[in-house]
Amino acid sequence: MNFIDIISMIPNLLFSLFFLLLFIGIIMRVYKNYFKKAVIVKAKVIDKYETSYEKSSRSEPARIITDYVVVFDINGQTVKFRTTVWIYNSVRKGDNGILKYKGNRIIEFQS
Repeated sequence: MNFIDIISMIPNLLFSLFFLLLFIGIIMRVYKNYFKKAVIVKAKVIDKYETSYEKSSRSEPARIITDYVVVFDINGQTVKFRTTVWIYNSVRKGDNGILKYKGNRIIEFQS
């Protein structure tokens, strides 16, 4: 194997490495969100906001998507969660309570 052969293999190796890292990232996210133990902590709602954007594709007409975000203070650390409209509407800025979450998903917030 000469130098030219080694150089020609680099794009294939980089491509394979990219997909390996992507696969590992997906597995880690699934583990964190579905198999890891839920965390229960005292928390305070410090902010909440909506973000809307347009999503379109070739086969469907454009539509507006809204993400609902609730920001908590957990032991002095700011943590953001994208959540459902129902949880979003049930909390208010300044609410103190018990937050139960797993990964980046809110399971429950009791104020």
